[in-house]
Amino acid sequence: MTNDLKYAIECLNLSKKYPDGTEAVRGVTLRIPKNTLTTILGPNGAGKTTLLNIIAGVTPPTAGSVRILGEDPWASRRSRALLGFVPQEGGVWPRLNVYENLMMAAALHDVPPGEAKARARELIDVFGLKDHVKKAAAKLSGGLRRRLSLAMALMHDPPIVVLDEPTTGLDPGIRLDFMNLLREMLKDGKTVLMTTHISEDAEFSDKVIVMNEGLIVAEGTADELRLKALGATSIVEVTVALREHVTKAHELLARLAEEAYVVQPLTIVCHVRNPDEALPRIFKALERGSIDVKEVKVRKPSLSDVFRALTGRSLEEPLRGGG
Repeated sequence: MTNDLKYAIECLNLSKKYPDGTEAVRGVTLRIPKNTLTTILGPNGAGKTTLLNIIAGVTPPTAGSVRILGEDPWASRRSRALLGFVPQEGGVWPRLNVYENLMMAAALHDVPPGEAKARARELIDVFGLKDHVKKAAAKLSGGLRRRLSLAMALMHDPPIVVLDEPTTGLDPGIRLDFMNLLREMLKDGKTVLMTTHISEDAEFSDKVIVMNEGLIVAEGTADELRLKALGATSIVEVTVALREHVTKAHELLARLAEEAYVVQPLTIVCHVRNPDEALPRIFKALERGSIDVKEVKVRKPSLSDVFRALTGRSLEEPLRGGG
């Protein structure tokens, strides 16, 4: 593979087929620019974890190649030192306290003790762990454990950090803090690659890669993907008051919108080109149809809307058989 050093990570035609026949990754080619936050967005089972495990040197590919700053993680031990990996599950030693976890991570990467102690103190401060240094990892909240696992991945000061679903299970406020933390890391020259099935978290990225059924479906900035998948569309959400009105409301709105579909028992989502022109027509149609409307909202399309437009399925719906 030709290596351009503006890329931190390059993958060419990566595939992974398991002994049971499951093909979790199917011919994936991607390039991650240096000093960016890139998110691979897809539902659980889309192949995101398998792809990250290949990049991190945890799972060997069936076919294809990977380069980490030009190094092959399956042929060069040095390449693994270039990368800090935060897996979706675990990543900490539950019986060890915060400081002990950091020192253990440093030892695994052969960081000299004096340097490790200084690095641990720095990261404890940066990640807001000062009040929890002597706590066992098992007693930390989910948000603090995520912070600790990220700090551990940084103990050997790698230029690249790879995180698998780092915000899953966190409250919205804590997720926001964590994503801002990742953005701050770019100021130190880091490259961050993460996966998520949470569309709001992908909005923080410089680049979003949409993955479905082991394939890369699309990539670009969040706004580029919105334009590609939905054009200049706005979203109108109509929530009806009665369940028996949903089908009729959907039929009426489908005639007026670029696309219309039911996302909750009582809510119809409509893609419209111009909400100022579409709304009066929508209200008139619902009134003529004697539809009892509970709420109407106009919003910017989310990356969840983009995923549905690109794949025909919900981002929140897990896939079977993927990784």
